[in-house]
Amino acid sequence: MADVWMKYCTRQARCKWCEEPILNGSPMVMVKIWKGKEGIERKYTITLRFHPDCWIKQAMANLDKEPPPTRKLPLSEEDSKTRKRLIRKYATTKHRLKVALDGGNYTGYRIDKLMCKLWDIRNQIELVGGVPKEWPELKETTIRSQ
Repeated sequence: MADVWMKYCTRQARCKWCEEPILNGSPMVMVKIWKGKEGIERKYTITLRFHPDCWIKQAMANLDKEPPPTRKLPLSEEDSKTRKRLIRKYATTKHRLKVALDGGNYTGYRIDKLMCKLWDIRNQIELVGGVPKEWPELKETTIRSQ
């Protein structure tokens, strides 16, 4: 986690990007990076200082290093709409199953019915572009833990 803000330099500092001094009274970008586990007491911080122009240069350099993924499935428009609809339906059914397993007042019959529905939807998604790679194998233990 990082906090980023701008302020005027009150004492001379060195820019992290260009290694040149940031003079008193000139604007600078401050970055405070928190180290330690989230939610637990943070152990220490790292403070970085940048010229405003250097901050933008380093951000653009990071963007050039890792361009966003642009992979798209080669599906027709109709298949793409069908796939999106099925994935939404799968997520809705999975949520209902999670609520049922977490103590909702559903019967065992209802849980079995939801599991069968998940399998059916998953098989339909397989026919239209395949199941996303991030999805774990569908098992009752997988659904209980999520």
